[in-house]
Amino acid sequence: MSDREKIREELTAELRELRAKLEEAEGALRAVGSGAVEGREAHRLSGARQELKERQRAEEALRQSENEFRAMFEVASIGMAQADVRTGQWVRVNQKMCAITGYSAEELLQRRVFDITHPEDRQRDWELFQRVVRGELPDYRLEKRYLRKDGAVAWVNVNMAVLRDAAGQPTRTLAAIEDISERKAAERRLRQLSRAVEQTASTVVITDLHGDIEYANPRFTETTGYDLGEALGRNMRMLKSGSSPAAAYAELWRTITSGQTWHGEFHNKKKNGELYWEFASISPVTDEHGAVSHLVAVKEDITERKVAQEALRQSEERFRTLFELAPDGIYLCDLEGKFVDGNHAAEQLVGYPREELIGKSFLTLNLLSESDLPKATRALARNAQGQATGPEEYVLTRKDGRQVPVEIRTFPVKIGDNALVLGVARDLTERVQLEAQLRQAQKMEGIGQLAGGVAHDFNNLLAVMRGNADLLLMETEQHSPETNDCLKQIAAAAERAAALTRQLLIFSRKQTLQAQPLVLNGLVNNLTKMLKRVIREDIRLECRYEEPLPFVQADPGMLEQALLNLVVNARDAMAGGGRLLITTEKVSLDSNHAQRNTEARAGEFVCLSVSDTGTGIAPEHLPRIFEPFFTTKEPGKGTGLGLATVYGIVKQHQGWVEVSSQVGSGTTFKVFLPAIPAPSETGAAEAQAELRGGNETILLVEDDYSVRVIMRAVLERFNYKVLEATCAREAVEVWAPNAGEIALLLTDIVMPEGVTGRALAEQLRARKPELKVILMSGYSAEVIGRNTEFFRRTGSYFLQKPCATATLIRAVRNCLDAKRPAGAKG
Repeated sequence: MSDREKIREELTAELRELRAKLEEAEGALRAVGSGAVEGREAHRLSGARQELKERQRAEEALRQSENEFRAMFEVASIGMAQADVRTGQWVRVNQKMCAITGYSAEELLQRRVFDITHPEDRQRDWELFQRVVRGELPDYRLEKRYLRKDGAVAWVNVNMAVLRDAAGQPTRTLAAIEDISERKAAERRLRQLSRAVEQTASTVVITDLHGDIEYANPRFTETTGYDLGEALGRNMRMLKSGSSPAAAYAELWRTITSGQTWHGEFHNKKKNGELYWEFASISPVTDEHGAVSHLVAVKEDITERKVAQEALRQSEERFRTLFELAPDGIYLCDLEGKFVDGNHAAEQLVGYPREELIGKSFLTLNLLSESDLPKATRALARNAQGQATGPEEYVLTRKDGRQVPVEIRTFPVKIGDNALVLGVARDLTERVQLEAQLRQAQKMEGIGQLAGGVAHDFNNLLAVMRGNADLLLMETEQHSPETNDCLKQIAAAAERAAALTRQLLIFSRKQTLQAQPLVLNGLVNNLTKMLKRVIREDIRLECRYEEPLPFVQADPGMLEQALLNLVVNARDAMAGGGRLLITTEKVSLDSNHAQRNTEARAGEFVCLSVSDTGTGIAPEHLPRIFEPFFTTKEPGKGTGLGLATVYGIVKQHQGWVEVSSQVGSGTTFKVFLPAIPAPSETGAAEAQAELRGGNETILLVEDDYSVRVIMRAVLERFNYKVLEATCAREAVEVWAPNAGEIALLLTDIVMPEGVTGRALAEQLRARKPELKVILMSGYSAEVIGRNTEFFRRTGSYFLQKPCATATLIRAVRNCLDAKRPAGAKG
């Protein structure tokens, strides 16, 4: 039975007792009166005494009953009231009733019951009142509202019954009124609390001390997927995902059992297995004795927030990584130029660690020169106005005093409430050096072009000298031995001069590979005398050759240049003297070796190595040593082209270079060139074979008079008919009447009037596809660069100027005797 039902039962019993006492008193009075009337006739004398006694007893009983009723009525702990059944007028009220309504007894007795009943309750109250009066109900119970004198509303619980006379007619109502305003307010607050808990956006769970669920609001189901029916009686452990450490749960229980509220995060698991994050506040609930009886948890799903936080963390980590790894110096400063942050590149740029930068300005650290200060001040002023600046060039003074040219851009940014400047500083040191190197390279290119032009003109002179000497040597019987020796010396000098021009053409980048089978041992040995002049006396040169060594297909001049560059590089690395070792060996490389070097491959090779005992190369420099213009030497002591040239020459020979170095011990360069089979003897026999001429007609086109004259003399000496022209225009004029008999076009590539030898050849071959062609030039690079396709398509020949008489005659005869290549077109 609830408390409310108990109170109602007690009120009903009390009301019935009061009503019984009233009816008992009224019955006694009626009994006395009735007895007196009936006994008057029969027992006038004897009954008088008896009547008096009974009246006295009745009156005494009435007084006692009235006193008891009055006492009970007045001192009742609930409101008591009587009202007239006809008018509803209050006829009797106790003090508790006055306290409930706020009216005095006198004021209430002047009012009817329905005068202070709330308008919304009057109809129902009246209907029940009438049913009781009509005898349809013995009594009734009703919760209703009174309008208090002060205007407030008082909730009451009314138990009302009707008092009837001896005839059974209703006379008065008797009501017991309990003030339930506080209970109603509590119920209202409880309903509000219940609605709030049910409708809150947070999960609310009540458990016993073991964590078994006794209550959960709808949000619990929305969050976890468990219906309330599924959850009740189950332990909260059903939500554990296993990702939270046991120590966290231990701390939770320590906090709760100490009577405190625990706050923290859980990584829990829903019914469908999906993981989610929630923030929980778990508080102990105590009973009336102060002992903890339950736990209440208020939880908020923070999955989206955690995901956003994780995304933000990852984003910040990415940007911090980008910030730190950016090659440019990036910094943040305030509008006064005080540094707030800076990345690693910024630290490296100025030489100050971050902790020394933060809080200081570029003025405090003397980073800028006096001439750059106004520019920096203007940039900060523009940043304060929301404008970006730059790029502008500055010269920074590092902590170690070294000056660094930089290019700085600045951007206004706002982080929180702080107006800051984001600066990006780029080190221009390398660019400045590259610009200087470019200027040097352009200067060298100009010198190279000059050297190439000189070599070209010199070649023409040598061609005349060599040609005339060869012609005279063909008539040795007509000269004295002394004269023949002089002629041979002239020819040899011309050959050496031609070799010199080839070196000039290499320098000017106008010489391409002229490969021939050779053995490196002989090349290195022949170069030894020159190498000894290149190195210093405090450097000991040692050469070790493997015998026999396979042949390689190589250009002797280019390989000599590469070896010379390596020796010079080794010399410069041994400032205090040392040992220079040059070795040759045959090596057989397998796939394992090839895997260790991306340029290497398996097979048979000849290895030329140059080792020194110098300073060595720093590990961070090794990857860049073959880059053009890269050098670790002091400014003005190296172009940075030496090793780059070595690399280019070796690559042109289908080889590669491997380097090993140890700082303080020395460096070894190994050049690997493909080994080839030994050449046949046919080439040597051909060189010694008698030169063969012919009777064909040759159109010779050469703008240099001396060269043209000597070449004509040589050709006519071997019975060829020669037609001359100085340029393409003259050649076409000579061609017109003689096209039928001309078998070979022998023409220089570079000619006056803008028409090249190749263009002339294309024009004449269009008229006569079977025409044979030999192109001549001192610039062999032009042949490789622009005319390779022409040679492949037409089967034409190329002749390097200057050339020996034998070379010219063999080339002419071979070209005239050669068959056209398959698919060759005019």
